[in-house]
Amino acid sequence: MTNLPRRRIEPLEPPPESFDRVLTSARRRRHRHALVGATSTLVLVLVAAGSFALGSSLNATQNLNNAADDKKHDSVTSPPPVQSSRKPSTHHSTSAQSQPSGTQPSQGQISWLRGRAVDPDGHGIAGLYVLPGTAGHPTFSSDGTVGARTDSKGDYKIVCPRAPVLLATWQIDTELQATSTRGQWAATYVGGAAGSTSPVVPACDSARIQTTLSPGGSVHGIVHVTRKCGRGTTFPLWVWLDGDRSNTVRLGGLKDGDAFTFTGLPPGTHTLGARHVTSSITVASGSSVEQDARFTCGDSTPPATPDETPDPSSTPTPTGSTSPSTTPPSSPTPSVS
Repeated sequence: MTNLPRRRIEPLEPPPESFDRVLTSARRRRHRHALVGATSTLVLVLVAAGSFALGSSLNATQNLNNAADDKKHDSVTSPPPVQSSRKPSTHHSTSAQSQPSGTQPSQGQISWLRGRAVDPDGHGIAGLYVLPGTAGHPTFSSDGTVGARTDSKGDYKIVCPRAPVLLATWQIDTELQATSTRGQWAATYVGGAAGSTSPVVPACDSARIQTTLSPGGSVHGIVHVTRKCGRGTTFPLWVWLDGDRSNTVRLGGLKDGDAFTFTGLPPGTHTLGARHVTSSITVASGSSVEQDARFTCGDSTPPATPDETPDPSSTPTPTGSTSPSTTPPSSPTPSVS
C-alpha cells in the first residue's frame, strides 16, 4: 500500500445542481443583509425625526408657559392705570395744571397744601370744591380754577398756591347753567374760623390743616322781567361775596318766572346783581332771605355780561337794604367778572 503511484488525484465531480443552490443561498444572504441595513437606517431616521418633533413641541409649550407666566406676572406687579389722586406722579401733574399761572413751584421743589374739611361734629365733608386764589393778590381772587375736591373723608391735597384757599359747595367765578347753586355748607377759607370771610394764606408743607364749616345762608326769589324781551331771552344772576365783585357766584340761563336759589353763602352782607340792578343781602348761618331779581329789556344802558370787566372804582355802591336800586344810566354797568 505504501508503494502507490504518485499521481494527481482528480477531484470528484460536484453533485448535480449544487452550484445553483450555493449561488441562490449567497444571493439570499446578500438581500437579507441589505434589508437589515435599510431597516436599521430607517429606524434611526424615524427615531431622529421623532426626537426633533418632540423637542420642538416641548420648547413651544415651554415658551407659551413662559409667556403666560410673564403676562400674569406683569398683570400682578405692574402699576394700575393712573386714575387715583394718591399716585404722586399723577397728582403732581394734575395739580400743576390746575394752579393759576405764576403759582406753581419748579419741579423738584413742589410744596404741598394738605387739609381736611369737617362739619361742626368733626365728620369729614365730601365733594367740596378746593378753590385756590391768586398768589400776590391783596385779597382773595380766583380765575375759577379748581385745585381739587374733598374725598369721602373730607381730605384734599393741592400744590401750594401761596394764596388764600376757599372751600365751597360751588365753583366761584364760573357761570352755572342752573337755577340753584345747591349745597348747604358755608364757604370758608382754609385756616379760618367757620364761615370766615377774611382771607387767610395757609401754611404749606406742614401738618394737615383742619377747617370746620358751618351751615350756610341762602337767598331765593323769582325772576321778573319788567319789560318785554325777545323770545327765549335768558338772564344772568350773580352774588358778590361781601360785595367783592372779584369773588362772584353766578347762575346763568334764567328766564322770566324762574325760581332761583343761592346756597352755601357765608354769614355777612353780599350783593345780588341782576344786570344793572343790585340789591344788598344780609344772611346768617343757616338762614334764608327772600329777594326777587328784576330785569328789563330795551333799556338805553347796555346790559353787563359775564365777560365784561368794568373799572372796579366805578362799581355801584350797594343800597344797604334788601330793596332793589337802579344804577344811574351814566354809571358803567356792573359785570359778573
